[in-house]
Amino acid sequence: MKLTLTLVTLFVAHVVLAQKPRYIPFQYQGEISIMDVDGSTFVGPGTFNDYHVVDDFKAYIVRDQRLTDQDFFFNAVSGQGEDDIAGRLDRACGALAVGDRTFYHFWAEGTSAMVSYGTDALYLPQRYLKIEPNRQAWYNENLPDKHFVWALKEDYTYDVLLPEQKFKAMQNLPDFTSYDLVFGTSETGAMELKGFVLGSWEAIDRKFGQMYGIPQSDSVVTVYDVDFKKLGTAAYREKDISALFKEEIQLRGSLVPPPQVMHQAINSERTTVVLNDEYRLIPNTTDSKRLMLVNAKKNNEPVLGAGDFDYRYFSTQEDAKALLQIRHGKSGSIFFFDFNGTFFPKGVPMIPKGKMEWTSNQ
Repeated sequence: MKLTLTLVTLFVAHVVLAQKPRYIPFQYQGEISIMDVDGSTFVGPGTFNDYHVVDDFKAYIVRDQRLTDQDFFFNAVSGQGEDDIAGRLDRACGALAVGDRTFYHFWAEGTSAMVSYGTDALYLPQRYLKIEPNRQAWYNENLPDKHFVWALKEDYTYDVLLPEQKFKAMQNLPDFTSYDLVFGTSETGAMELKGFVLGSWEAIDRKFGQMYGIPQSDSVVTVYDVDFKKLGTAAYREKDISALFKEEIQLRGSLVPPPQVMHQAINSERTTVVLNDEYRLIPNTTDSKRLMLVNAKKNNEPVLGAGDFDYRYFSTQEDAKALLQIRHGKSGSIFFFDFNGTFFPKGVPMIPKGKMEWTSNQ
């Protein structure tokens, strides 16, 4: 029995290891390449001109600039392109969180398509100009079993799409060019989504993608509850809209933006940033305003050597500080550094040694 369990453990460990990404993009002198974790270049510069990390490094969305000028999924484990979709990614929208799933808006085959990696694309009945991003949204801007996606049409009015119904557009809404969300207030718990207001640009003076910092106005908007049952019309002011809900409400546009926790830049001056028990960022001895990546277990030996580097945390679904993304100032090189070894070899800069030109001065 003990031997059997040992074999099972080894098999499971092998499967987990095999599912780690093997290929990773990096940027050198303004061009994107993809390297193997063994340090060799897998796809050289000039093939792709952009990339987007998908589902914690399961894949990347890359744009082929040589043949098709289209975006497609590139499997980070197998190193193969996949035919889930071929079109143009809506980069302004980016990753669209819908519950525990992530979708991407593509323009493909003359229409809009919504794609969650590893599943078939959902082709929509029309082509939308843009889908509103929700990267900066509060977690309570949807209901537990119902989500809302705001899609800008080619006439600059909106549709409200329902992901639980394959992104079907909600029917029987008036044309509107601007909108906002309505929350109930609470002294003890989180605010609860209560409804929506729909109106014109003049009433709700927001730019595309803007969620906060929207001025209230005396212009009239149409007010709905969370089921889009019309409650009436009111001036776009919290006092007037509260009267229709018969309780005090707050408009999302008047709220303070949530703190930025994803992909945080590290700007600590003269202060050590501990990444884990082995790696840390310490003030540079020659310029205390700059940070230097060192190995604490090796008497603060520099990991990257000389050079001016900028650092930011690269966030995953489970960890806002999962790994580092590093930019070298002079060459503009951008690459990942996994200080925990969660996705890539621990403590190894994910850029080929031949591209680490700053080491030539050591």
